[in-house]
Amino acid sequence: MFEKHNKYTKSTYWLLAINSLIGVCFLGLLILNLAGGKSALEYVFFVVLVAMLFLNGFCAYKIYKRSYIALKLSFWLFLLQVFGFSTSSWAFSLNVGMSFYISFKLDSVELSVNLIAVLIVTIISAAIRSIKKLMQSSDESLVGA
Repeated sequence: MFEKHNKYTKSTYWLLAINSLIGVCFLGLLILNLAGGKSALEYVFFVVLVAMLFLNGFCAYKIYKRSYIALKLSFWLFLLQVFGFSTSSWAFSLNVGMSFYISFKLDSVELSVNLIAVLIVTIISAAIRSIKKLMQSSDESLVGA
């Protein structure tokens, strides 16, 4: 637990909360698409998406409640969403909520980079660094007293 929020932690929990809301909207669209009776793989994708969406919302709430562990967990959650790839017959990309991709094509493989996830990872890492710095300075002040 950290003592108080700074601009990075506030930005983090707001971005995660907005991301969760957008993810819920996309989830509604996916439910409508699954109503037509799709393959089992699409249902597995749906379950993974719901789990990641729940984890995203949970991390936003825990960061709001000043949990340092939730900051680290959200860092890894969004790091998973940075890269995606596709071939002519198969594609893989994890995404919860907002996304803005730049794609690079190398022969028959396409690599995608989610710039929104890169931005969120950058802000979360800045929040983690600022909290670590704050924790170290409070530890040093306790030792000096």
